[in-house]
Amino acid sequence: MSNGHAKREGQEGTPAQSDRQRAIEAAAQERLRESTHSELRHISCDFQDGVLRLRGQVSTFHLKQLAHTLVRDTDGVSRVSNELEVPGP
Repeated sequence: MSNGHAKREGQEGTPAQSDRQRAIEAAAQERLRESTHSELRHISCDFQDGVLRLRGQVSTFHLKQLAHTLVRDTDGVSRVSNELEVPGP
């Protein structure tokens, strides 16, 4: 019984959900890698429950917005949580 309980508490869900999450994260990462802006290639993408979370650091607000724009139409993504940091002056 403890195995079933642990699965309910876990973040990953069923193997099919895990595969889907990884596929969506990979698709978003690919969109960022295809950019001519090399900084975008180092952004972390995490997907769960329709929300794609972007994390990392970029040098300008423009790049933060560009990253958001590049991934927002990724299949399966209903919302982007853009947590990218832009350092102050």
